[in-house]
Amino acid sequence: MAVFLTIFSGLVPLVILLWQWDTLYRGVRRWSRERAPVSGTDMADFHQLLLENNPYYALLPDNERVRFRERLGRFLDAIEFRFVGMPVNRNAEILIGSAAIQLTFGLEHFTLDHFETIFVVRTAYRLPGYQRDFAGHVNRMGIYISWDHFLKGYRDYTDADNLGMHEMAHAFSIGDDEISQKYQSFRIAALPLFQKIRAGGSSVLNPYAASSMQECWAVAVETFFEQPRQLKAEEPNLYQTLVDLLQQDPIVLLENANR
Repeated sequence: MAVFLTIFSGLVPLVILLWQWDTLYRGVRRWSRERAPVSGTDMADFHQLLLENNPYYALLPDNERVRFRERLGRFLDAIEFRFVGMPVNRNAEILIGSAAIQLTFGLEHFTLDHFETIFVVRTAYRLPGYQRDFAGHVNRMGIYISWDHFLKGYRDYTDADNLGMHEMAHAFSIGDDEISQKYQSFRIAALPLFQKIRAGGSSVLNPYAASSMQECWAVAVETFFEQPRQLKAEEPNLYQTLVDLLQQDPIVLLENANR
């Protein structure tokens, strides 16, 4: 027992040192990713594609559109896209990347430091061990997105069914320190609604939110961006929690764009 305790006590400082090194490494990598010059891309070329396909971007004033494109250019330089069952598609990279920038546009950090790869699949797919199709999922290997379903999510920007926002919400809550540290505030605010939906109660959130608290978070993010007024009217506390967590307010964006 004494030998075990001696070995254990010797390992603790090593584990702490490794954790500190990993944190430092990710911090330096994030800093370099978010400040590096954008390579080989004319960011102005993004404008028309985003204007026609991302309603959030279309609502932004001109100066914020410039900042959005700058962030997007750095994001695309920092992440690898792999296409499965379809040819390489630069437009897909830009639009999928724009979902990540939209989610984090109010935050200081916007790169996916825990992820190196986004896998783009042509359509829904089946995972081993499951008897249903997936349109997207996130694990430590990367972010997986069905391109067909992604496009559908942005074509109708009023139904709170947006695969891009859904999967990016998962990715950032799992891997991004800035969001994951605040995620507990969402869990506290959402718990009564989550329990209500699980019990069969009606809600502005899609019933899929009852699957788990992680799915409740992703569905709430979809609703926050696509049905903000409905969410605020029915769940004002939850809405304000998301405003505080993401540091942006879609209702204010809508009102400013309509002036």
